[in-house]
Amino acid sequence: MSASRTDDVFSDMMSNGRDLPWMKRALTDRSYKKFVNQNVPDNSMTNSDLATYGDALLKFALCSILLDRPGHMSVSKSHYESDKTLVTVIGKRYRIMDHLLYDRDDRNIASDYNWSPGSGNEDRRHKHIATAVEAVLGAIYKEHGDMDEIISIAEHWVSVVDEEDHITDAIRQRRSRDHATMKNTADVRTAPRAVPPAICMGVCFPSTYLHHMATGYTDSDRSPTGPKVQVNVIAAHIMPMA
Repeated sequence: MSASRTDDVFSDMMSNGRDLPWMKRALTDRSYKKFVNQNVPDNSMTNSDLATYGDALLKFALCSILLDRPGHMSVSKSHYESDKTLVTVIGKRYRIMDHLLYDRDDRNIASDYNWSPGSGNEDRRHKHIATAVEAVLGAIYKEHGDMDEIISIAEHWVSVVDEEDHITDAIRQRRSRDHATMKNTADVRTAPRAVPPAICMGVCFPSTYLHHMATGYTDSDRSPTGPKVQVNVIAAHIMPMA
């Protein structure tokens, strides 16, 4: 199978293979039976079990891809197969919500790809998207029976996720630099400025008092008020104000 065909098979199966039995099941969320008022006693017509099957296929494919790569395989694998990645990158890339049958009246089931985790970094409102991605992968294998095809799809997903991570990191670094620049600019604007001694003296003392200090006399008795050297120092600080 050619690389271009492998890259497109996931999208092709959703667009052109929806009438295939396994694809119908993969694109039917278990909430849909409630939406159409059907009392289905098991998951034979929904994608829950097929998603578990597809999840196992994805795990095997990722292990095959990451086995000889540097780094911790378990950490990398967890990132590529996480619900967040399957929702925000893979599901969004293929616009899987355009093809999925689900309960559109249930407000607890999101119709977008905006991951919003709660406690434990889980997002139950978007779980159905990750489930559908895994189920479609399982359906592709059930229809074609080609594990090499599944591994090739996973390889393509890894490259897509890596590219998305690179873009996200670049945006984060740019925002960090912009924040640092804005903070430095604000610090410069709010930093206290040194005030010349003459201005300080003018603020702290009335002008008449400064004049008396400069001449060495007080208003009460016009007598000298201190050593000559102190008067000269005060006068030296006051004179620039004149």
